Amino acid sequence: MNNINISKADDFSVRRQESESSGVHKKCMTGVSEHRQQHRKFICEGYTLNIEQIDALAWEKMNGLLPAIVQDVNSMQILMMGYMNKAALVQTIETAKVTFYSRSKNRLWVKGETSGNDLALCSITTDCDNDTLLVLAKANGPTCHEGTPSCFDNMPVTNVQTADMNIINRLEAIILDRQQNQDEKSYVSTLLSEGLSRVAQKVGEEAVEVMIEAMKEKSTSFSEEVADLVFHLLVLMRLKGVVFADILQILKKRNALKLMRIE
Repeated sequence: MNNINISKADDFSVRRQESESSGVHKKCMTGVSEHRQQHRKFICEGYTLNIEQIDALAWEKMNGLLPAIVQDVNSMQILMMGYMNKAALVQTIETAKVTFYSRSKNRLWVKGETSGNDLALCSITTDCDNDTLLVLAKANGPTCHEGTPSCFDNMPVTNVQTADMNIINRLEAIILDRQQNQDEKSYVSTLLSEGLSRVAQKVGEEAVEVMIEAMKEKSTSFSEEVADLVFHLLVLMRLKGVVFADILQILKKRNALKLMRIE
């Protein structure tokens, strides 16, 4: 487990420390595309955040406050929106619990400090204008004070369910990170370092496993083997510079052509 702390000495950097006592904060990563990654500041999980970067955020636009949108790390459902000042941002990272500035109470407010339904921090990113924060968090109970998972409970359930597709984006982001930041303990980093031929071979091996399970009359692990194949395909696509969105575009074009032929 990782416990994120801020060191106020030296460069005021965010440091990750291993802690057996931390039971809520797990490593995760925001699923953003490669070109957007260049323009966003990643706060936590190994990325440093110094005082100059905090000051560079557009605090002046709203008198020292920034809107912070909280998104569930698993379902990607929007949970709530609050405001952070500099102190709230620092405390959020320091404690790994999402903290806001309450305009009505005129003080810092830890989400769940009364109800116990807190939000465990996973990551924070800024938008391209540095005036909005996107917080990825793990919800420990209902987020809304009315007892619903989200404060946006009027959102159609179908839209929430389709958000599960964002797992592909998140996996692509993780694979990209493992490629750019080699970690000898990471399976993905090791596989990528072995080169295109080895990754392509691995995809072939996983495809054979899928075929074997498919031919069984009663297969108990067909879905798991398909998941392994999809994951290794994403790794291969990373090496070829292809993203899943490219594949979807091709499928959409093919489907459109078929519809035109039918008409």
